[in-house]
Amino acid sequence: MCRKYVFDKKFKFDEFPKLLECHNDFQNLINNAYDMEEQYNNGNASKSDWMKKLDKCDNYRHSVFAEAIYSEFKGKNLTIKDWKTKEEYSFDEKFAKEFKDLSQSEKGQLTSLVEIKYGWKLPRRFYK
Repeated sequence: MCRKYVFDKKFKFDEFPKLLECHNDFQNLINNAYDMEEQYNNGNASKSDWMKKLDKCDNYRHSVFAEAIYSEFKGKNLTIKDWKTKEEYSFDEKFAKEFKDLSQSEKGQLTSLVEIKYGWKLPRRFYK
């Protein structure tokens, strides 16, 4: 489900124009889903309409946005960290497959690098 999150330290989107564009588009999709949820709760939209907005949001996150993140950081010899275990991994080893061959879970992990408080993290220099 699409949710809004607040980072303790926000990603430096201003240094990555393509990721900023994807972030803004994703936030608009999330806002549309919340608006549709409100309409549904007020009896002004069907559950099907609301679910379509949620699906559109999730599809964007796991396709366009995830691929932009993958393209931005693949081959840069970065280390990423699991927020929970604090274990570090090579980005290129963690996402060794071609983007089209990554699982939905792996694509979600990509977006967690810039968008979600809990998940994988890039080095500190990428956050404000």
